This record gives sequence, structure tokens and C-alpha cells, in this order.
Amino acid sequence: MAIAIYLSDEKQFLFNIDDKQCDLLTSIFEAYRYRTGLVIDPYGNSKLTTENQQTLVNIIDQYVKETDLNKDKQKTTAILELRALMKLSIANNYTLLLAGD
Repeated sequence: MAIAIYLSDEKQFLFNIDDKQCDLLTSIFEAYRYRTGLVIDPYGNSKLTTENQQTLVNIIDQYVKETDLNKDKQKTTAILELRALMKLSIANNYTLLLAGD
């Protein structure tokens, strides 16, 4: 149930979200689905435009403001790694392909 992240246009591999990280990111992915109606599914494929990525960053920023990040350091690390990847991708105007297994 991992998600591989690629540059959409070039199919160049960027990052892998493993099974454990997927579980840790569930609340972020659910908030994203609630806000946009779009699903990040570890069993399917989806594309994230820069606008979609910015929505994820906004959700993460809200999560960081409202949560004691010291309670679950593994979850915090997974969330902040995803945020860093989204910010880098946004800065470079990349559309991402998320490929579940």
C-alpha cells in the first residue's frame, strides 16, 4: 500500500511513501478528500496539480498549528517530509503523479 511519486510529465521517480508513512498520513489525506473531493489512494493513481499541492500544504500548515507535534514524532516527520516535497514541486511548477501499488 505504498505510493510512488513521479514527475507527471517525465515519469521521473521522486519519492516513495511507504506503508507506514501512508498510515501516518491518513488524517492529511482525509482532510484533503474532505476539502477537495479528490482522493489520494494508495491503491490507485492520481495527479496533483500545483493548486492541489498547495491545498495539501495548507492542510498541513493548519495541522501543524493545531497539533502538539511532540506527541507523535514519526507522524510529524512524515507530514513535514510531504510538505517539503510539495513546496519544492510547487516552486518548480511540477504536476505530480501519485502511483499506488
